[in-house]
Amino acid sequence: MSTNKTKEISKEEITESEALVEEKEKSNFHKKAVVFNISAEGKKIIDEFKQYLIENKKVSSTLRSYLFDVNSFIEFVETDGTAFNGKFTLQNYKDFIEMQVEKKFKINTINKRINSLQQFNIFLLSKEYMDGVIIILKKDKLTEEK
Repeated sequence: MSTNKTKEISKEEITESEALVEEKEKSNFHKKAVVFNISAEGKKIIDEFKQYLIENKKVSSTLRSYLFDVNSFIEFVETDGTAFNGKFTLQNYKDFIEMQVEKKFKINTINKRINSLQQFNIFLLSKEYMDGVIIILKKDKLTEEK
């Protein structure tokens, strides 16, 4: 025969346990925060892009994804010490994608970033920061190597 032994848990133990879970969630949230090292000029353009996305009714998950990818790209472009002024080159783009491949990001992740950067490129074109489209999805998306 098995005996069911249950321990009564006091309200204080429950409250303490809930507080520990809440504290753990808060600390995990802070660990996930990423700080980008971007110039004031770059941040200004990112803020404009964010407003553009909001005006075009992008859902919050898309907004966060695009902004993360664009922040990563601008930080990469600025590694040479030059502030991002709203223009980037085909070489900047290719070097960024190559770095993603070298870091062994999944192809789906890289393609998502390519999509984000294409949207950013279109935005920069619409605001006359850039003169042309550099990123063309059909041509630029990566595929699995066979």
